[in-house]
Amino acid sequence: MFDYDHVSISYGTLTGFIAPDEEDVCCKGVTLEIPESIRGIGDGALKSCSALTGITIPESVTSIGASAFCGCSNLQEITFPSQLKEIGKEAFAYCSGLTKLYVPDSVESIGESAFEGCASLEEIRLPDGLSRQVKRIFGVDAEGMFYDVRSGDLKVNDRLASALTGIIKGKWNEAAQKLIDAEDCEKMKQYLALWEDRPVDIDRLDEAIAQSQQRKKTDMTALLMEYRRQHYSPERQESRRQREAERALGLRAPTVADWQKIYTYRTEEDGLAIRQYKGKEAVIEVPALIGRKPVIAIEQWRPKSYRDSREKPYRIVLPEGLLQIREHAFLNCTHLTDIILPKTLEEIGEEAFKGCASLQKLVLPDGVTCIPRCAFCYCTALTSVTIPESVQEIWWDAFGDCTSLKELTLPGNVRTIQKWYWYCANLDEIEVRVPKGSLTEETVKKNYIPYHPV
Repeated sequence: MFDYDHVSISYGTLTGFIAPDEEDVCCKGVTLEIPESIRGIGDGALKSCSALTGITIPESVTSIGASAFCGCSNLQEITFPSQLKEIGKEAFAYCSGLTKLYVPDSVESIGESAFEGCASLEEIRLPDGLSRQVKRIFGVDAEGMFYDVRSGDLKVNDRLASALTGIIKGKWNEAAQKLIDAEDCEKMKQYLALWEDRPVDIDRLDEAIAQSQQRKKTDMTALLMEYRRQHYSPERQESRRQREAERALGLRAPTVADWQKIYTYRTEEDGLAIRQYKGKEAVIEVPALIGRKPVIAIEQWRPKSYRDSREKPYRIVLPEGLLQIREHAFLNCTHLTDIILPKTLEEIGEEAFKGCASLQKLVLPDGVTCIPRCAFCYCTALTSVTIPESVQEIWWDAFGDCTSLKELTLPGNVRTIQKWYWYCANLDEIEVRVPKGSLTEETVKKNYIPYHPV
């Protein structure tokens, strides 16, 4: 075991590991005990330390930096301190020896690809509030994790299992195409079983049936048609047409079937996530409820393409009860001019509004604690941003290339500002205003960011 004498420390942060003068040390298992005085583990501190097999992290540590343990391929198990707040980007990427991962509820943020390439994991437990970010946290491994969970090779907490199911359900077009081509009826049955709470949208189902018929996959066609018969009987279709006629005459409130014409969404444990808006209204008021289920997230506003297919400006009003605007949700919605965010909003994902070139003003509600990477970059018409006191973290390039933004007033409790954010955000053109004597002032000073005290 190696201790204090074999680590380099700077201002309470562990910055590196100093190997002892012993022969063949790289071939030996190293267990590192970090002293209690350490408050953080710095960026790349133990990167590619292949000799490391175990580590004891004291309760005093509240942050683990980017790539801190990246490539520690023989690290088998790690116990996180109960007061840990943040885990940086790629912090444990390619730690291929890790078998168990228990992240404490105290952790508020986990960086992109923090655990990508951890191929030996048998048990994973994430805080419920971060479980929906599984694709960002585990990178390309997330899809494979779903199949490991289904086969029983990987144990995860319920919220994480729900998030993994959501990722796979979101790949209907790709998955259905592969299963049809392979005429793998058994796996198609398993895939359709994921929609036990609500059947697959009939338009998507009809498209899959047509593809199966075109490819002369008779067994697959029979399976899909039987599924449609079970969930979309002729009587149900007639009733649906009747309700549509009543709705057109203004005789009743919108039903689930009505909303399905306007929105594509998927069901999660706590509610619905909007995946596509199919209308053309100039003012769009997203419903708080569809049927009896609340709308809790915007996952994707339109089909993925480089530019907004709409030709006229539009505005969006999001409902109270919405909790998340997920990564890439409004990516390149170039004709979006205004959006009203609800007071209940807690999370904005990376690149959520990237490229919204017509968005002019923004009021973030209390409850949002982090403005992530490139959340509003290339919003070239943005002139006004209201940032609430709840925001504690601003990550790199959050407002990058917002060329019309001339002034930015920060709240008083910002404890993390990533330097690259300011480099990419045309700092010379933006007056950064900071409350005098606040935690934010300490943060900007520590990062050598020019500011104006107010």
